[in-house]
Amino acid sequence: MIHVFLAKKGSSDCAIASRKVLEDPDRPDQSWVIWIDLDHPEPDEEELVIDWLNILHPLTLEDIRMPKRHENGMPHLPKLEDFEDYTFLVLNPLREASLDSTGSATCTQLSCIVTDNVLVTWHYNPVVGIDALKQRIVRQGPLVGKGVDTLLQKVLDESVEGFIPIIDQVEENLDNLEEIIFSKPEPRTLEKLMGYKRGIQGLRRTLQHERDAVSRLMRGESSRIGRGDQVQFRDVHDHLLGFLEVLETNREMVSDLVQIYLACDSQRLNEVMRVLTGLSTLVLPMGLITGIYGMNVKMPETEWEYGYPMVLLILVSIAVGGFSYLKWRKWL
Repeated sequence: MIHVFLAKKGSSDCAIASRKVLEDPDRPDQSWVIWIDLDHPEPDEEELVIDWLNILHPLTLEDIRMPKRHENGMPHLPKLEDFEDYTFLVLNPLREASLDSTGSATCTQLSCIVTDNVLVTWHYNPVVGIDALKQRIVRQGPLVGKGVDTLLQKVLDESVEGFIPIIDQVEENLDNLEEIIFSKPEPRTLEKLMGYKRGIQGLRRTLQHERDAVSRLMRGESSRIGRGDQVQFRDVHDHLLGFLEVLETNREMVSDLVQIYLACDSQRLNEVMRVLTGLSTLVLPMGLITGIYGMNVKMPETEWEYGYPMVLLILVSIAVGGFSYLKWRKWL
């Protein structure tokens, strides 16, 4: 599906158009700011935008279509490339604003093509923040008229802020696992911790690449971003740095929780072994006595009238005395 937003530079009025704008041979001039959003486009819609732009390098198209080529929709890692006629930016925003069953976040690919007056966002899956930005533009028309650099900054901002609930959920889940580890650790708890560790590492890798791309925009490595507009991306960069610090803290917390789990598991095993050792200590002398008198050999005690009751009394005394001693020493 193609969504088109148009506005005159500096104008507060924004027009919402259809693909007919791209099919019209009289294309808007440089005084117009245009945002084209390709939301899971059909092949004919892709070709329409490609022909309308008529500047995209084959390698750019290959990177854009990477999720389409892979069965699992694996996205290209975030990056920034500056060409002669356009700037190509790849982001990995969230597909869903929640963690999956393994504790990982599901990211997708958002490809941005920036020219002097056109911004094209291209994605094959729902993107957290894009729909909200469209609704915001409907309410606040002046946003488009401010220029493609401002639009790009808003797309980046919405994409990055979508990670806030995910990071909060990771912290909350780790706090819950910490309580479980100290109360009733289970083998499944360790499995969850490993899942969160993999999820955090994946998020850190994604956000690190996005931080590098935004840093390049801040340094003016894109000819489409004016010197006075580079400061707009500083806020996005600060958010990414903050998220990376939180994720690094969470990664260390997972490692600490794994060590605590192993220590608690070892302590629980030691408790079990201590109880079994104490019971074995009680049973051993009783087994020795019953083994001696269980031999098929005549002994003086066996002919005694009170021999059997005496043996039972000795066994009971050993059990009671041994148990009392172990309890006194706090070994049981």
